[in-house]
Amino acid sequence: MTVSRAALVVAVATALAACGSEDQPAGAKSTLASGAVCPTPPPSDTYATFGQAFMTSYCTSCHSDGGMAPDHTFTYLDHIKAHAYDIDAKAGSGPNGEFAVMPPPSLATTFPLSSERKRLSVWIACGLP
Repeated sequence: MTVSRAALVVAVATALAACGSEDQPAGAKSTLASGAVCPTPPPSDTYATFGQAFMTSYCTSCHSDGGMAPDHTFTYLDHIKAHAYDIDAKAGSGPNGEFAVMPPPSLATTFPLSSERKRLSVWIACGLP
């Protein structure tokens, strides 16, 4: 019996996804580009203790009502929630990789550390409390 290459790729990907990692419990699924999932128990990060400071430090100079991208404002939590998956795909980090599209090097002077990008993705995966 021969197994097609596509079937083998699917089987391997499924097995790897089921293994989990330190931040990703076995069987946890993620719909985020970074692959981040909310661990059990979830971290204590909230908008007040993490999200707002991250956005202020790295995002709102452009992503605010008076910024260069006013159609994607990250000044308020409900705006961030509306764009959470895009934020993860452009500034997050997780098992699927680190995405450092934002902030763009041509416009920013400070950039999140890898650990901050991972924390951002986990915060998003936990529902942006």
